[in-house]
Amino acid sequence: MNVEALTDLDIVKETTLKQLMGNEDLEMQVKMKARELRVIGIFDKKFKAYKKKQANSKLEKYNLCGFNKEYSAICTGSWITNQDGIYKQVANNETGEVDEIEASRMMIVPSETYKNMDSGIEKLKLCFYKHGRWQSLICEKTTISNLHKIVELSNLGIDVNSLNSKDLMSYLYDCISLNQFDKIESINDEPDNYIIPHYKSVSRLGWVEKDFMPYNQNIKFDGERENKFLFECIKVDGDFKEWTSYTSKLRKNKLLRIQMATSFSSVLIEKLNTLPYVLHLWGGTGSGKTVGMIVAMSIWGNATMGKLTKTMNMTANSMMSTCAFLRNIPFAGDELQLIKNKFDNYDTLIMKICEGVERGRMTFSQNNEMRTWKNSFLFTGEDPITKDNSGGGVKNRVIEVDVNDKVVVENGKDVVDFISCNYGYAGIEFVKYIKDKSEYINTEYKKIFKNVLEICDTTEKQAMAISMILLGDRLACECIYKEEEPIKLDDVKEYLLTAKEIDVTERCYQFVMSTIATNINRFKETDNSGEIWGKMTSSYILFSKEKLSELMNKHNYDLNSMLKIWSKRDKVLRNSQDRMIHNTMCFGVKANYIKFVNEVVTEECKESFKDI
Repeated sequence: MNVEALTDLDIVKETTLKQLMGNEDLEMQVKMKARELRVIGIFDKKFKAYKKKQANSKLEKYNLCGFNKEYSAICTGSWITNQDGIYKQVANNETGEVDEIEASRMMIVPSETYKNMDSGIEKLKLCFYKHGRWQSLICEKTTISNLHKIVELSNLGIDVNSLNSKDLMSYLYDCISLNQFDKIESINDEPDNYIIPHYKSVSRLGWVEKDFMPYNQNIKFDGERENKFLFECIKVDGDFKEWTSYTSKLRKNKLLRIQMATSFSSVLIEKLNTLPYVLHLWGGTGSGKTVGMIVAMSIWGNATMGKLTKTMNMTANSMMSTCAFLRNIPFAGDELQLIKNKFDNYDTLIMKICEGVERGRMTFSQNNEMRTWKNSFLFTGEDPITKDNSGGGVKNRVIEVDVNDKVVVENGKDVVDFISCNYGYAGIEFVKYIKDKSEYINTEYKKIFKNVLEICDTTEKQAMAISMILLGDRLACECIYKEEEPIKLDDVKEYLLTAKEIDVTERCYQFVMSTIATNINRFKETDNSGEIWGKMTSSYILFSKEKLSELMNKHNYDLNSMLKIWSKRDKVLRNSQDRMIHNTMCFGVKANYIKFVNEVVTEECKESFKDI
């Protein structure tokens, strides 16, 4: 090149700039000539732009993943991926060449993307090679989009720190953005298929529209970080025919059969839009009620203690979270008395789980998703789960079975040994059978429900619970135990509560009458060495309002709410001003009294009963 012959136009031509690449001596001579021609500023600008163009032209814009054949179709953009890790090609604008920077020495690749059907949150499955094998984890996309959050993946096995986090984040972003379309234009303008599969996903079990997790392969599970161990319990092992034959013999015991029917019915609750309910077997140890629960849960997977069968040594929040994850698969809790001290009584627990809605929570910026569930609950314990003063809503939702002096399962150890090696198949078959039979199931449920209400003196919610048990057993006989006859209402109606037993107002009234009967001297002026609570005649009973309220409060009854209903039922008498509080004299003491119709003294005795 004849530098001295260059003009101000020649000096910035591309042909001139091309000859300067990699020749520092010639570059210095041309720079001196540019200063002489007073175009040094234009020259520097043009030469810098040319070097940048040359460097960028050398970049591989559409590299393919070089880890193994499984991921070989994934486009990594300007990133080079091989057995040594992940490196990025960077244009050096000073030299016009390409430099490399290291993003990770580990092989990492995004293999699937998900969109959660419940929350709408997008997640990503990362596959990485460590300790001689490929492993995977699932995280939210925000995790790999934030420099602080992506470092948290180091706890899960990915080698990332504050030094390489930015480059690793950039690599993952490029992989996702370049592979989310069906077609990508290659550097030679030839379309190639580079795509990371995208799936619908959920973080729970149970019904997802018309499909059931985890039995549907088109819907992915994305909640492994929160519920990995419980999710892995829903699986199959052993032989289905052997399990069916073995449990068929056990089902000759009515109590175990009811436990199994409750377990089967759990997946029907959402389809029928009914309410969660509780089956509670209580009594002394050695009856086999826990083993029966394990057999019932083996329908769905590994039901050994600590797996699908839970000890109740857990917090209320942990229990609610487990319910939300199971969604439609039954919750099994053994030894209910372990949480006795965590609640004033079991009423609070029953209402929480049977509402089927997790407690609302809020972060500093938004309300969190309120998770729900619609399933059945199998409990065992030493004591009844409801008390005499339990609310009607609590009594309604529970089927209690006293197993004292009864045996649910004999040879418990042998049964557990067998069940621990054979499980999970029945759930798959049962769901497959009912999946497309919504109309049939609804029709059968309505028939059973109507029959229960016609024959039994009970409430609709109690009828609903027992109807679910009967229907669960009937459908199980249709698809699994085909040689068995379904259990009938006569077999289980003894466990139903009557409407009167459930009515809290009636139970409270009986409590008051029993209190009067066992403290009869408190309503006399003579033969009374303690307090005077009121006065009794052949037709009415005056009861001190303050004392009555005190006694009722101790047993969680509210006097004011009861009085209105008692008045409508003619259990209490109003005064001349149509008020229920009587300010009157009783043995020379004026106070406020409630005036009950006397039902303590029998009709036979009333004729000889003298007013006090």
